[in-house]
Amino acid sequence: MDDEVHIVVIDSSGNITGNAGTILEKNLNLSKASNAKFSVGSDSYWRKFLLDNSSYIYGLSGPSGITSTSDNVLLMPYSYLEEGDPTLPETQNWDQPTKDGLIFGSFGSRTLTLVNGKNYNGESGITTSANGKGPFETDLPNLVSGYDLFQNTEEINVDFLLMGSTAYSKESAQALANKLIQVAEQRKDAIAFISPHRGASLTDTNDKVSVKSSSEDITNNILEFYSAITSSTYAVFDTGHKYMFDRFTNGFKYVPLNGDIAGICARNDINNFPWYSPAGTNRGAILNSVKLAYNPTKSQRDRLYTNRINPVIFSPGSGMVLFGDRTGYAKASAFDRINVRRLFIYLEEAIGRAAKDSLFEFNDELTRTNFVNTVEPFLRDVQAKRGIFDYVVICDETNNTAAVIDNNEFIADIYIKPARSVNFVGLNFIATKTGVDFEEVIGNF
Repeated sequence: MDDEVHIVVIDSSGNITGNAGTILEKNLNLSKASNAKFSVGSDSYWRKFLLDNSSYIYGLSGPSGITSTSDNVLLMPYSYLEEGDPTLPETQNWDQPTKDGLIFGSFGSRTLTLVNGKNYNGESGITTSANGKGPFETDLPNLVSGYDLFQNTEEINVDFLLMGSTAYSKESAQALANKLIQVAEQRKDAIAFISPHRGASLTDTNDKVSVKSSSEDITNNILEFYSAITSSTYAVFDTGHKYMFDRFTNGFKYVPLNGDIAGICARNDINNFPWYSPAGTNRGAILNSVKLAYNPTKSQRDRLYTNRINPVIFSPGSGMVLFGDRTGYAKASAFDRINVRRLFIYLEEAIGRAAKDSLFEFNDELTRTNFVNTVEPFLRDVQAKRGIFDYVVICDETNNTAAVIDNNEFIADIYIKPARSVNFVGLNFIATKTGVDFEEVIGNF
């Protein structure tokens, strides 16, 4: 009995919305019972519901660190209380599992004012502990271990591995980046998207964030960060952070771009194909961005690009744009381009599935012919869609020799000429006399 509870959050002062009395959110028909569920199966227990769904408040009893100065605080904004849960009057039996005859205490309609709470919705969203480590630094070992789960290609299907937050020290961010690349290299069917550590371009002090004043210093910081990152065709590097509006916290903040670059690739897959370059004004637009923490100049872009880093720039008339399509590979190769690496991931996955049909069949002319007849139409389709220039499939007695057959093996050699993206444009303007015949002029070149 007396189980139901409703929690409404109101901007009574107008400090959040600008209009006093505005209702920020309604959390209705919640339960005081710790095991309560809605009819659809989701949690209706008030503490759990607020934790999962509220953008403004948490229930009491969280990790230590923040002190409440009010005895009547039921909820705290974007914060936790020190250890210990202040007891409210008439709350007997709250937070217990339901059972027959259980009556929950109630106190009717009550208005509580949130005061002196620690607000993590500042401009930076970053705090630094006494040892100088970022807020997620202590969770880094667990995060690194968690990525090990993605090494299982049989059970887990994943296309993109995101670095996510960059709020670490430089060394910790480098370790996390290398871990993602290690997982991607082992899988060979996913790309790791990496951003430089936050401190390369931003300074966080006292819940305020500022961009480092010298773009040359930022360039050097980014180059230094990536110099220690593993060379890999399964990685993509960007140049930092964008400034965006966060509707969940009703404020602006800097966020790393690795999620955006992965999003561009995903959007490219939907609208085009994986072998199209994700860069440029046609396909490389960064959405939901007000400005960039770092907008490199042309000379700085050249330095970054030659060091396998893809600049994100502001282009007048086009907005924020990914202005490079290099992978994190340090050597000159066809695979130092994102579209080529993703083309081969696509081909290898599709042809690999076809090859599985040859398992446990006889290695004879019929099996080899069936394989070629399956693969060649697929490659012709990719060629027609501008993914490759040409191809050759060899699967016959020349590469399936007697020794190969005796070893219970099946060999197919597939040669691909991948389509290349344009990275440099040359324009030659030539002034001629009015009476000149163009055919004569062009014939001299």
